[in-house]
Amino acid sequence: MDPQRSDIQYIVKRLQESGFDAYGKLVSAKDRAYVEEASKVDGILAGLEPWDREALEKVRKNLGILVRKGAGYDSVDIQAATEFGIPVMNLPGVNAVAVAEIALLHILNCSRRFSWSMKTCLSGSGAPRYYGRELDGAWVGIVGYGNIGRQLARMLFGFHAKIMVYDPYCSLDSQDRRITVADSMEQVFAQCDYISLHIPLVPETEKKINKEYFSLMKENACLINTSRGGIIDEADLLDALKSRRIGAAGLDVIQEEPLSPSNPFLQLDNAFLTPHIAGDTLDARERQNELAISTFQEFFAGKIPENLVNRQVLCSLFSSSPT
Repeated sequence: MDPQRSDIQYIVKRLQESGFDAYGKLVSAKDRAYVEEASKVDGILAGLEPWDREALEKVRKNLGILVRKGAGYDSVDIQAATEFGIPVMNLPGVNAVAVAEIALLHILNCSRRFSWSMKTCLSGSGAPRYYGRELDGAWVGIVGYGNIGRQLARMLFGFHAKIMVYDPYCSLDSQDRRITVADSMEQVFAQCDYISLHIPLVPETEKKINKEYFSLMKENACLINTSRGGIIDEADLLDALKSRRIGAAGLDVIQEEPLSPSNPFLQLDNAFLTPHIAGDTLDARERQNELAISTFQEFFAGKIPENLVNRQVLCSLFSSSPT
Protein backbone atom coordinates (compact mmCIF):
# COMPACT_ATOMS: atom_id res chain seq x y z
CA MET A 1 0.00 0.00 0.00
CA ASP A 2 1.06 3.56 -0.68
CA PRO A 3 2.90 4.83 2.44
CA GLN A 4 1.90 8.39 1.49
CA ARG A 5 -1.75 7.64 2.24
CA SER A 6 -2.84 9.33 5.44
CA ASP A 7 -4.53 6.18 6.78
CA ILE A 8 -1.38 4.10 6.23
CA GLN A 9 0.75 6.75 7.92
CA TYR A 10 -1.66 6.78 10.87
CA ILE A 11 -1.57 2.99 11.27
CA VAL A 12 2.23 2.91 11.03
CA LYS A 13 2.60 5.67 13.61
CA ARG A 14 0.18 4.04 16.06
CA LEU A 15 1.89 0.66 15.74
CA GLN A 16 5.30 2.24 16.23
CA GLU A 17 4.01 3.92 19.38
CA SER A 18 2.92 0.46 20.56
CA GLY A 19 6.45 -0.87 20.16
CA PHE A 20 6.20 -2.41 16.69
CA ASP A 21 8.90 -1.95 14.07
CA ALA A 22 6.24 -0.89 11.57
CA TYR A 23 6.71 0.75 8.19
CA GLY A 24 4.86 1.33 4.95
CA LYS A 25 6.31 0.59 1.54
CA LEU A 26 4.88 0.80 -1.97
CA VAL A 27 5.69 -2.40 -3.84
CA SER A 28 4.51 -3.69 -7.19
CA ALA A 29 1.71 -6.22 -7.44
CA LYS A 30 2.45 -6.95 -11.10
CA ASP A 31 5.95 -8.32 -10.56
CA ARG A 32 4.96 -9.68 -7.11
CA ALA A 33 7.56 -7.59 -5.30
CA TYR A 34 5.19 -7.56 -2.34
CA VAL A 35 5.96 -11.25 -1.78
CA GLU A 36 9.67 -10.56 -1.33
CA GLU A 37 8.87 -7.69 1.04
CA ALA A 38 6.53 -9.90 3.08
CA SER A 39 9.27 -12.49 3.50
CA LYS A 40 11.14 -9.98 5.69
CA VAL A 41 8.39 -9.31 8.25
CA ASP A 42 6.25 -11.04 10.84
CA GLY A 43 2.95 -9.47 9.81
CA ILE A 44 1.48 -7.60 6.87
CA LEU A 45 -1.49 -5.37 6.16
CA ALA A 46 -2.61 -6.50 2.70
CA GLY A 47 -4.51 -4.65 0.02
CA LEU A 48 -6.03 -6.27 -3.06
CA GLU A 49 -2.82 -7.94 -4.23
CA PRO A 50 -3.28 -11.69 -4.79
CA TRP A 51 -2.12 -13.92 -1.99
CA ASP A 52 -2.37 -17.23 -3.81
CA ARG A 53 -0.76 -20.54 -2.86
CA GLU A 54 2.53 -19.70 -4.58
CA ALA A 55 2.87 -16.37 -2.80
CA LEU A 56 1.90 -17.76 0.60
CA GLU A 57 4.30 -20.69 0.30
CA LYS A 58 7.19 -18.28 -0.18
CA VAL A 59 6.46 -16.45 3.08
CA ARG A 60 5.19 -19.35 5.19
CA LYS A 61 8.41 -19.74 7.22
CA ASN A 62 8.34 -16.26 8.71
CA LEU A 63 4.93 -14.64 8.24
CA GLY A 64 2.93 -14.78 11.44
CA ILE A 65 -0.21 -12.89 10.44
CA LEU A 66 -1.88 -11.50 7.32
CA VAL A 67 -4.51 -8.80 7.82
CA ARG A 68 -6.70 -7.88 4.83
CA LYS A 69 -7.53 -4.17 4.85
CA GLY A 70 -11.23 -4.64 4.18
CA ALA A 71 -14.08 -7.02 4.81
CA GLY A 72 -13.58 -9.15 1.69
CA TYR A 73 -10.74 -11.66 1.54
CA ASP A 74 -11.26 -13.35 -1.82
CA SER A 75 -7.75 -12.19 -2.81
CA VAL A 76 -6.33 -14.63 -0.24
CA ASP A 77 -6.18 -18.40 -0.70
CA ILE A 78 -7.60 -19.24 2.72
CA GLN A 79 -7.08 -22.99 2.35
CA ALA A 80 -3.40 -22.53 1.52
CA ALA A 81 -2.91 -20.02 4.34
CA THR A 82 -4.44 -22.49 6.78
CA GLU A 83 -2.25 -25.33 5.54
CA PHE A 84 0.83 -23.13 5.94
CA GLY A 85 -0.19 -22.03 9.43
CA ILE A 86 -0.75 -18.38 8.51
CA PRO A 87 -3.64 -16.72 10.39
CA VAL A 88 -5.71 -14.44 8.15
CA MET A 89 -7.76 -11.59 9.58
CA ASN A 90 -10.14 -9.22 7.83
CA LEU A 91 -11.77 -5.99 8.99
CA PRO A 92 -15.50 -6.80 8.95
CA GLY A 93 -18.37 -4.50 9.73
CA VAL A 94 -16.40 -1.25 9.74
CA ASN A 95 -17.76 -0.13 6.36
CA ALA A 96 -21.19 -1.75 6.58
CA VAL A 97 -23.07 1.55 6.81
CA ALA A 98 -21.07 3.07 3.95
CA VAL A 99 -21.73 0.11 1.62
CA ALA A 100 -25.40 -0.05 2.56
CA GLU A 101 -25.77 3.64 1.73
CA ILE A 102 -24.34 3.12 -1.76
CA ALA A 103 -26.62 0.10 -2.26
CA LEU A 104 -29.58 2.30 -1.32
CA LEU A 105 -28.37 5.03 -3.68
CA HIS A 106 -28.20 2.51 -6.53
CA ILE A 107 -31.70 1.29 -5.71
CA LEU A 108 -33.07 4.83 -5.85
CA ASN A 109 -31.09 5.66 -8.97
CA CYS A 110 -32.27 2.57 -10.83
CA SER A 111 -35.80 3.45 -9.84
CA ARG A 112 -35.78 7.14 -10.74
CA ARG A 113 -32.76 7.45 -13.12
CA PHE A 114 -31.39 10.33 -11.05
CA SER A 115 -27.91 10.20 -12.63
CA TRP A 116 -29.41 10.09 -16.14
CA SER A 117 -31.56 13.15 -15.38
CA MET A 118 -28.51 15.09 -14.20
CA LYS A 119 -26.60 14.10 -17.33
CA THR A 120 -29.40 15.29 -19.64
CA CYS A 121 -29.44 18.66 -17.87
CA LEU A 122 -25.70 19.08 -18.38
CA SER A 123 -25.96 18.08 -22.04
CA GLY A 124 -28.40 20.90 -22.73
CA SER A 125 -30.87 18.54 -24.39
CA GLY A 126 -33.90 20.06 -22.73
CA ALA A 127 -35.80 18.47 -19.90
CA PRO A 128 -36.73 14.89 -20.83
CA ARG A 129 -38.69 12.97 -18.25
CA TYR A 130 -38.26 9.46 -16.92
CA TYR A 131 -41.27 8.16 -15.07
CA GLY A 132 -39.85 5.74 -12.54
CA ARG A 133 -41.38 3.88 -9.66
CA GLU A 134 -41.57 4.75 -5.98
CA LEU A 135 -39.65 2.74 -3.41
CA ASP A 136 -42.49 3.00 -0.89
CA GLY A 137 -44.44 -0.25 -0.96
CA ALA A 138 -41.98 -2.01 -3.28
CA TRP A 139 -40.45 -5.40 -2.56
CA VAL A 140 -36.70 -5.22 -1.90
CA GLY A 141 -34.77 -8.46 -1.74
CA ILE A 142 -31.55 -8.63 0.26
CA VAL A 143 -29.39 -11.65 -0.58
CA GLY A 144 -26.89 -12.05 2.23
CA TYR A 145 -27.97 -10.78 5.63
CA GLY A 146 -24.72 -10.01 7.37
CA ASN A 147 -23.53 -6.62 8.60
CA ILE A 148 -24.23 -4.79 5.33
CA GLY A 149 -27.53 -6.49 4.60
CA ARG A 150 -28.85 -5.63 8.06
CA GLN A 151 -27.81 -1.99 7.69
CA LEU A 152 -29.57 -1.77 4.33
CA ALA A 153 -32.75 -3.23 5.86
CA ARG A 154 -32.60 -0.63 8.63
CA MET A 155 -32.40 2.15 6.07
CA LEU A 156 -35.24 0.72 4.01
CA PHE A 157 -37.63 0.63 6.98
CA GLY A 158 -38.09 4.38 6.60
CA PHE A 159 -39.38 3.90 3.06
CA HIS A 160 -42.07 1.44 4.12
CA ALA A 161 -40.55 -0.97 1.63
CA LYS A 162 -41.44 -4.64 1.92
CA ILE A 163 -38.20 -6.43 2.70
CA MET A 164 -37.40 -10.02 1.84
CA VAL A 165 -34.10 -11.54 2.94
CA TYR A 166 -32.29 -14.75 2.10
CA ASP A 167 -29.12 -16.05 3.69
CA PRO A 168 -28.49 -19.81 3.99
CA TYR A 169 -25.55 -19.22 6.35
CA CYS A 170 -27.22 -16.84 8.79
CA SER A 171 -29.91 -17.43 11.38
CA LEU A 172 -32.73 -15.02 10.57
CA ASP A 173 -35.29 -13.71 13.01
CA SER A 174 -38.65 -14.26 11.32
CA GLN A 175 -40.37 -12.65 14.32
CA ASP A 176 -39.66 -9.20 12.90
CA ARG A 177 -42.85 -8.50 10.98
CA ARG A 178 -41.08 -5.94 8.83
CA ILE A 179 -39.02 -8.71 7.22
CA THR A 180 -40.06 -11.72 5.17
CA VAL A 181 -37.59 -14.59 5.26
CA ALA A 182 -37.38 -16.27 1.85
CA ASP A 183 -37.21 -20.03 1.49
CA SER A 184 -34.84 -19.76 -1.46
CA MET A 185 -32.89 -17.29 -3.55
CA GLU A 186 -35.24 -18.11 -6.42
CA GLN A 187 -38.13 -16.71 -4.38
CA VAL A 188 -36.27 -13.41 -3.91
CA PHE A 189 -35.53 -13.02 -7.61
CA ALA A 190 -39.06 -13.90 -8.66
CA GLN A 191 -40.94 -11.71 -6.20
CA CYS A 192 -38.83 -8.62 -5.60
CA ASP A 193 -38.69 -5.34 -7.50
CA TYR A 194 -35.11 -4.69 -6.36
CA ILE A 195 -32.52 -7.33 -5.50
CA SER A 196 -29.39 -6.22 -3.61
CA LEU A 197 -26.49 -8.67 -3.42
CA HIS A 198 -24.34 -8.90 -0.29
CA ILE A 199 -22.57 -12.23 -0.58
CA PRO A 200 -18.84 -13.09 -0.61
CA LEU A 201 -16.93 -14.27 -3.65
CA VAL A 202 -15.94 -17.88 -2.99
CA PRO A 203 -15.76 -20.82 -5.39
CA GLU A 204 -19.40 -21.70 -4.63
CA THR A 205 -20.66 -18.20 -5.53
CA GLU A 206 -18.50 -17.44 -8.58
CA LYS A 207 -20.88 -16.48 -11.44
CA LYS A 208 -23.69 -17.77 -9.26
CA ILE A 209 -26.03 -15.00 -10.40
CA ASN A 210 -26.67 -15.93 -14.00
CA LYS A 211 -29.37 -16.18 -16.68
CA GLU A 212 -31.33 -18.69 -14.63
CA TYR A 213 -31.94 -16.05 -11.99
CA PHE A 214 -32.42 -13.22 -14.48
CA SER A 215 -35.16 -15.27 -16.16
CA LEU A 216 -37.07 -15.27 -12.86
CA MET A 217 -37.00 -11.49 -12.41
CA LYS A 218 -39.85 -9.14 -13.16
CA GLU A 219 -39.47 -7.19 -16.39
CA ASN A 220 -38.89 -3.89 -14.59
CA ALA A 221 -36.91 -5.34 -11.65
CA CYS A 222 -33.46 -3.98 -10.80
CA LEU A 223 -30.30 -5.78 -9.69
CA ILE A 224 -27.84 -4.10 -7.32
CA ASN A 225 -24.33 -5.39 -6.60
CA THR A 226 -21.98 -3.83 -4.05
CA SER A 227 -20.22 -7.06 -3.04
CA ARG A 228 -17.89 -8.55 -5.67
CA GLY A 229 -18.15 -8.50 -9.46
CA GLY A 230 -17.23 -12.16 -9.77
CA ILE A 231 -20.52 -13.39 -8.29
CA ILE A 232 -22.37 -12.30 -11.46
CA ASP A 233 -22.09 -13.88 -14.89
CA GLU A 234 -21.55 -10.58 -16.69
CA ALA A 235 -22.26 -11.98 -20.17
CA ASP A 236 -25.68 -13.14 -18.97
CA LEU A 237 -26.35 -9.82 -17.25
CA LEU A 238 -25.42 -7.88 -20.40
CA ASP A 239 -27.87 -10.00 -22.40
CA ALA A 240 -30.62 -9.45 -19.82
CA LEU A 241 -30.09 -5.68 -19.87
CA LYS A 242 -29.78 -5.35 -23.66
CA SER A 243 -32.92 -7.40 -24.27
CA ARG A 244 -34.80 -5.48 -21.56
CA ARG A 245 -35.42 -8.78 -19.83
CA ILE A 246 -34.82 -6.86 -16.60
CA GLY A 247 -35.22 -3.17 -15.86
CA ALA A 248 -31.78 -2.00 -14.75
CA ALA A 249 -28.60 -2.80 -12.85
CA GLY A 250 -26.66 -0.70 -10.36
CA LEU A 251 -23.09 -1.97 -10.05
CA ASP A 252 -20.37 -0.73 -7.73
CA VAL A 253 -18.21 -3.74 -8.58
CA ILE A 254 -17.34 -5.57 -11.78
CA GLN A 255 -15.07 -8.49 -12.62
CA GLU A 256 -12.23 -6.41 -14.05
CA GLU A 257 -11.23 -3.40 -12.00
CA PRO A 258 -10.36 -0.59 -12.28
CA LEU A 259 -13.26 0.28 -14.56
CA SER A 260 -12.25 0.71 -18.20
CA PRO A 261 -13.91 3.34 -20.45
CA SER A 262 -14.55 0.52 -22.94
CA ASN A 263 -16.53 -1.56 -20.47
CA PRO A 264 -19.70 -2.72 -22.30
CA PHE A 265 -21.94 -1.84 -19.36
CA LEU A 266 -21.09 1.82 -19.95
CA GLN A 267 -22.73 1.63 -23.36
CA LEU A 268 -26.13 0.75 -21.89
CA ASP A 269 -28.77 3.21 -20.76
CA ASN A 270 -30.06 0.86 -18.07
CA ALA A 271 -26.74 0.04 -16.37
CA PHE A 272 -25.34 2.43 -13.78
CA LEU A 273 -21.78 1.99 -12.54
CA THR A 274 -19.70 3.43 -9.74
CA PRO A 275 -15.97 2.61 -9.38
CA HIS A 276 -15.96 0.40 -6.26
CA ILE A 277 -16.51 3.31 -3.88
CA ALA A 278 -19.13 1.77 -1.61
CA GLY A 279 -16.94 1.36 1.45
CA ASP A 280 -15.01 4.60 1.01
CA THR A 281 -15.99 7.13 3.65
CA LEU A 282 -13.81 8.93 6.14
CA ASP A 283 -15.89 7.44 8.95
CA ALA A 284 -15.40 3.88 7.66
CA ARG A 285 -11.69 4.46 7.16
CA GLU A 286 -11.28 5.62 10.76
CA ARG A 287 -13.05 2.52 12.08
CA GLN A 288 -10.99 0.36 9.72
CA ASN A 289 -7.73 1.89 10.96
CA GLU A 290 -8.57 1.24 14.61
CA LEU A 291 -9.57 -2.37 13.97
CA ALA A 292 -6.38 -3.02 11.98
CA ILE A 293 -4.26 -1.62 14.80
CA SER A 294 -6.06 -3.56 17.54
CA THR A 295 -5.82 -6.77 15.47
CA PHE A 296 -2.01 -6.59 15.36
CA GLN A 297 -1.83 -5.59 19.02
CA GLU A 298 -4.03 -8.45 20.19
CA PHE A 299 -2.39 -11.12 18.06
CA PHE A 300 1.17 -10.31 19.06
CA ALA A 301 0.06 -10.06 22.69
CA GLY A 302 -0.93 -13.71 22.46
CA LYS A 303 -4.68 -13.18 22.09
CA ILE A 304 -6.96 -14.54 19.36
CA PRO A 305 -8.68 -11.64 17.56
CA GLU A 306 -12.40 -12.05 16.93
CA ASN A 307 -11.86 -11.25 13.26
CA LEU A 308 -9.75 -14.35 12.59
CA VAL A 309 -11.05 -15.76 9.29
CA ASN A 310 -9.43 -19.21 9.22
CA ARG A 311 -10.01 -20.49 12.74
CA GLN A 312 -8.87 -23.95 11.64
CA VAL A 313 -5.33 -22.56 11.67
CA LEU A 314 -5.45 -22.52 15.47
CA CYS A 315 -5.04 -26.30 15.51
CA SER A 316 -1.75 -26.13 13.62
CA LEU A 317 -0.54 -23.18 15.67
CA PHE A 318 -1.20 -24.84 19.01
CA SER A 319 0.07 -28.24 17.89
CA SER A 320 3.36 -26.66 16.87
CA SER A 321 3.73 -24.71 20.13
CA PRO A 322 6.26 -26.04 22.65
CA THR A 323 4.77 -27.81 25.68
